[in-house]
Amino acid sequence: MPAYSPIVIREALPYDNEGLLQLTALTPMKGNVTLFVDRKPDFFGLLRQRGPFYTFVAECNDQIIGSGSISEIAVYIKGKEEKAYYLGDFKVHPDFQRSTVAVRLAKATIEKLNALNANLIFCAITTGNKAIVPFFQGRLFFPLGLDAGKFNVFQIIPSPLKMKPDKYQTVEVLANPDVAGFLDKFMMKYQFAQIQSETNLRECRIITAVCGKEVVAAIALANPDEWKQEVLLKVKILQKIMLATVNALPGLCFPRLNEPVRVLYIRSFACKSGHEKALEMLLTRARNIAFEEKFHFLSIGLHEKNTYLKLFRAPLHITLESNMYIGSMKNETDKIVSLLHSTPFLDYSLI
Repeated sequence: MPAYSPIVIREALPYDNEGLLQLTALTPMKGNVTLFVDRKPDFFGLLRQRGPFYTFVAECNDQIIGSGSISEIAVYIKGKEEKAYYLGDFKVHPDFQRSTVAVRLAKATIEKLNALNANLIFCAITTGNKAIVPFFQGRLFFPLGLDAGKFNVFQIIPSPLKMKPDKYQTVEVLANPDVAGFLDKFMMKYQFAQIQSETNLRECRIITAVCGKEVVAAIALANPDEWKQEVLLKVKILQKIMLATVNALPGLCFPRLNEPVRVLYIRSFACKSGHEKALEMLLTRARNIAFEEKFHFLSIGLHEKNTYLKLFRAPLHITLESNMYIGSMKNETDKIVSLLHSTPFLDYSLI
């Protein structure tokens, strides 16, 4: 057993990038599906996409052996803009998982949240990942968090099929105040949905459905290749069979285990009442875009109570699952409980 120097907990610096990438490779997200989210070449790239962030590392013998991140995100809570803090990247090197590293990282995180005068905190945890759940059960200095329910993360199979002519016209647009406002007005009904601004959407590919001269539906697509790449390490036997079956279809090619997965994400969507067929048409177009640009999947994460769940799970897909936990640093339990009665939304291109 090698002799270890004292473990130091500190805020991460740019030169920690390589050490954080190595730690990420050693600590895949284990659950019902084991997933490795590679952050090469820049570990901090995903965090910058979310907004202001703070990352802590545990260091021993000049090696990064643990990490944790806080991301400050402008979200909607009961229709009003509010700051919430997403907690992620909690990882401990396999050789140190029986040490005090996790406790000390948690303590540093809580101290930072208090210094920021933070209140709402939230996290998405892969279903079956028992290592992270204790953070949200009132242990390790964290306030008691509540399980806000399950997200179905649909990995939708791309399609070579074109849209059939309909009463709706499909128009692809650049991010602009009008389409950002249309998406934002729709998304604000979801708890923890991010603000849909022209700036936040500028790197998205946006497709709209127009009826007459009116936009009645829209989907914003995000390609996260520059800030994360996903690798499936373990899936259920039925999912293995499905992947093998789809691989046999002409024109379609899907990743095998331990190979990178290219995923095109639906960052946000909007639909006027009575025009659900327009949204369904845009989903068909998005699947075709994913096929044309050689993505393995088109993906969206929807809460189990989302009324559009049936529409988005209709195409051939594989379902991954995660649970959302929410908490209050100021012990506003009534506020947290009230949020459980509504529907949240998470942008999985940034998870």
